[in-house]
Amino acid sequence: MDLRAYYRKVREVESDIRDAFVTVVSRATADGGKAGVKTDVPRGLAARLIVEGKAELDGTVDRRKPQR
Repeated sequence: MDLRAYYRKVREVESDIRDAFVTVVSRATADGGKAGVKTDVPRGLAARLIVEGKAELDGTVDRRKPQR
């Protein structure tokens, strides 16, 4: 695993999230994670979960910064 690439992706995802706390929806994982569980988490943790493929942003509210 290339740690520089991993943390670069985490920083990119984190910079796209505009709120300090966001709602993420879990995905099913091989280690028993349930899909569809909504949780409010800080922006940094949300970015890590998204990069690791364990969660995605809640689609009911667009919390990403607007693209210019």
